[in-house]
Amino acid sequence: MIDEKRHVLSLNYAAETLFSLKASDVIGSDVVKLLPFYKFSSLQDGRTEHSLLISNREVTVEITVMAVAIEETVEYMLYIRNMTQEREAEKTLIEAKNRYENLFYSSPLAIMVHREEEVVSVNDAMIQLLGVTEDQLVGKSLYDFFSSEQVPDIKKGLKAVRDRKDEPRPPLAQLKMFNALGKELFLEVKSTLIQINGETLFQTVTRDVTEQKKAQESLQYMAFHDMLTDLPNRSMFSNIVEKSIDSAAASGKKLHFLFLDLDRFKQVNDTLGHHAGDQLMLQVVDRMKSCLRNQDVLSRFGGDEFLVLLHDRMDEEVRKICKSLNDCLSTPFVVLSRDVYLGVSIGVSLFPKDGKTLEVLVRHADLAMYEVKKQGRNHYLFYQKEMQVHTTRRMRIEDGLRKAFELGEMELHYQPKVNIQSGHIVGVEALIRWTHAEMGVISPAEFIPIAEETGVIVTLTKWVLKKACHQNKYWQLKGLPPLKMSVNISSVDFGTTDFVDYVLDVLREVELESRYLELEITESVTMKHVEQTIEKLQILKDAGVFISIDDFGSGYSSFSYIQKLPIHTLKIDRSFIKDLDPNTTEVSIVRAIITLAKSLQLSVVAEGVEEVEQVELLHKEKCDEVQGYYFSKPISAQEFYEKFHKIEEKMEFVH
Repeated sequence: MIDEKRHVLSLNYAAETLFSLKASDVIGSDVVKLLPFYKFSSLQDGRTEHSLLISNREVTVEITVMAVAIEETVEYMLYIRNMTQEREAEKTLIEAKNRYENLFYSSPLAIMVHREEEVVSVNDAMIQLLGVTEDQLVGKSLYDFFSSEQVPDIKKGLKAVRDRKDEPRPPLAQLKMFNALGKELFLEVKSTLIQINGETLFQTVTRDVTEQKKAQESLQYMAFHDMLTDLPNRSMFSNIVEKSIDSAAASGKKLHFLFLDLDRFKQVNDTLGHHAGDQLMLQVVDRMKSCLRNQDVLSRFGGDEFLVLLHDRMDEEVRKICKSLNDCLSTPFVVLSRDVYLGVSIGVSLFPKDGKTLEVLVRHADLAMYEVKKQGRNHYLFYQKEMQVHTTRRMRIEDGLRKAFELGEMELHYQPKVNIQSGHIVGVEALIRWTHAEMGVISPAEFIPIAEETGVIVTLTKWVLKKACHQNKYWQLKGLPPLKMSVNISSVDFGTTDFVDYVLDVLREVELESRYLELEITESVTMKHVEQTIEKLQILKDAGVFISIDDFGSGYSSFSYIQKLPIHTLKIDRSFIKDLDPNTTEVSIVRAIITLAKSLQLSVVAEGVEEVEQVELLHKEKCDEVQGYYFSKPISAQEFYEKFHKIEEKMEFVH
């Protein structure tokens, strides 16, 4: 209480507490002592707000002045309310609001505030995402951007958010929409409840996951489709077949499975290169599709193998389809402006007669296909139980190959190469032989392809290379003239990264001069990854190793290509020697190969020589070396050592 002259008349306890003093300290004093900011030019009723310093602490106060008449005088009551906490709270709210608005409008995430469907506000990121202006959004319905089928789910989701308003982690939702520009968007949204001006609203934060979604869909597609042909792959085919088998079993209908293996595709792919192989594969698929109905399922099983599922067909219809496939794939293809000839071997199995699971049905169709291969290719066969014998043998061979080395079942035989002009043995070819403990002698023509398919060929070739080099060194120490030891190298071997290093390591280990080793590779090997192949061959040639092209004339090599290869020898394919006669076309081919070799300063070897007349003719045509049964079949190392001079004597008849 103060009087008209502003003297303090009294303070209550709350005032003492606020100003941190006793009433007796200020009674009678000018009120300015307590309120230095207060200018009392004339005391009037009213309410004002001020800041003052009390005990070095800034305090905000609200002062309400009220005049009170007491007898003939007027006194004034000053109500002083401490507003510090309230103003700080308001300041905090304002700062929070400012921070929220800054975050809201500057966030890279699209944010919308809305009463269920009515849009209240949006940030720039949301405007850009939806492709509209703010005026086109605020006050409008957010459901306008979604299909009618999605609206019930959106409403259900918002209701769940409202019902679970105390849940700390709101659920994510996935939505699809088209924005105003017609772009399909996949959105990940999270809605929460917020309070604005006392009203409960939804705040929905939206993340554009379109690219991520499309990438996932692309990966999903890749997981079930062949990337080159766009056909279903094994995984997708398996899923389709499982459902088809269940349906067929319930309805009593038949399913036919076709296992297709392209004939000669690997040779074309190796010769012309993978890019040409891909072009050829796409042409093959187009032709296959033309022979099938839309409801038939064509799948690329891997490489040059395909599976076809035929629904509810009669056996005779299936035979017609198989014949149609044989015919359309036998017609030449055009790749890199040249005609390419393929074919297809087809095996057929039937559900439920030949099996009730995909695994069994595919295995039986595969067996039938292999039987077609054995009988000459480019045909079709239905599975028969007798075919099981073949697969049992193949499995035994495959299993036996992995154990043959440790069981000591493999050995090398050697076939001499004779210089046709001097009559002396100048080299030998190392040829592997396998005697299985139970199946007896197994032909290389049977087990080598299986070794290549399974990858065992790499182990096999390394074993042959090391053993042959050791044997050659041993013969030299035993007094035989130095010979070139020839070892056959497959495309699988040559493609390994450590092949060149392994060859050179073996020569160092055995202490065999590199000029006494010759590697025989086929034309198809040289056509794979040409630049890398030439580089590897050059390293070997520079090291002194001889390189020979085996079975020359049976592939696709051209003069321009052969002259680029760092090689020493062309080996004429035995098919040209078999019926060699002065009056046959074979002699013209042999003469042409010899002429080609001489023009490139290469030596020539003829293999498969069995008759003295063939030796005489090759001698006349200036062939360098001959190899074949006329001189010797492949024999053991000991037998070769013992018969060395007797073999050379056979050339005396020619001379």
